[in-house]
Amino acid sequence: MKKFLKIAGVVLAVIVLGLAIALLSALEEHPEGAPPSDSVANPAFQAQADAASARLAEIYRESMPPSLSVAVAVNGELVWTEAIGYAFLDDAVPAKLDSKYRIGSVSKSLTAVAAGVLMDSGKLDIEADFHSLVPSFPTKKYPFTMRQLGGHLAGIRHYRSGPRGFLFETYNQTQYDTVLDSLEFVEDDPLAFEPGTDFQYSSFGYNVFSAGLVAASGEPFLALMQHSIFDPLAMTNTSPDYQDRPVENVVGFYIQSDDVLIRSPGLNNSYKWAGGGFLSTPSDLVKFGSALLDDSLISRATRDLLWTPQLLANGEMNPQFYGVGFRIGRREDGRLTVSHGGSSAGGITSFVIFPEANVVVAVTSNIAILSSTLRIGQVAMEMAGYFLPAQTE
Repeated sequence: MKKFLKIAGVVLAVIVLGLAIALLSALEEHPEGAPPSDSVANPAFQAQADAASARLAEIYRESMPPSLSVAVAVNGELVWTEAIGYAFLDDAVPAKLDSKYRIGSVSKSLTAVAAGVLMDSGKLDIEADFHSLVPSFPTKKYPFTMRQLGGHLAGIRHYRSGPRGFLFETYNQTQYDTVLDSLEFVEDDPLAFEPGTDFQYSSFGYNVFSAGLVAASGEPFLALMQHSIFDPLAMTNTSPDYQDRPVENVVGFYIQSDDVLIRSPGLNNSYKWAGGGFLSTPSDLVKFGSALLDDSLISRATRDLLWTPQLLANGEMNPQFYGVGFRIGRREDGRLTVSHGGSSAGGITSFVIFPEANVVVAVTSNIAILSSTLRIGQVAMEMAGYFLPAQTE
């Protein structure tokens, strides 16, 4: 065993050294001059768009990500969208309105609504025991439900910390052709706690959740997402983040540490489609959010279930006010928010719905938040502020 561990340690050191060399060779800088921008605004909201655009340019200059892209919808209509900066720094390729970004864990919101579609069609009972749907998954000490999986209450672990987790989970290189195949990451792990008694945010938990959706629907997960979410909403710029085939209009992905920008190493997201594997644009995301406000995609009762924060077994609220695929909160001014953030290898996203005001905002950037000064959630709240109606006493 000691000999094996020694060999494994040497192999890991070699991999880390190779990765470090690759990263250093991928250093890039911002092109000189003013950053390019691409913008469209509804004339009825031109004043708000101009003010928001000016602030977006300030934020860009302050934090200097490769690019920022934002969209805002009001009453179901896209009223402003803008991209500033570069899809690729080395060739000075401008970011465009249809440039696709890694949205990370906002993929969980998309997945949760696909579950809602199945609930409305009678194909899924969200309170069903997971093993009744996927009996091939190894039995754990305790049973857990689909709703617990969707709310991070099932005890499935998140990514491992340290070099092993970084190299073999965050930057997975293996192609998984089915959701069931990808469950090998956690299928042999014990639950972190008795389901319902604690909260542990878990992207792998959403992989397990998606296996339940596959069983309930009888079709592959990506096909389910395409016909239940992307096609009905004409989300033509949303797709899986494929490694084994080309995808049009995808930005380059970067890591920022202080003033240094490095191209992010490649990875294969087939191991976590549901938990963080999709590409999208802010315009597609606000289209998705607007559909949840007008009940055109799922019923109001199902939406309200997804948007209801789950309680622990002791009656206390979970620490993130998490429902199924969404966090429920309040803006500083007290407005209700339904949201999710996303952080991935070379991408960050904030997606926020203001149900009472019928406003949806999404902001993306092609940068990892290793040590960036960019706070994407704060940016989304600021951008929304220009379009939210005045509050009345």
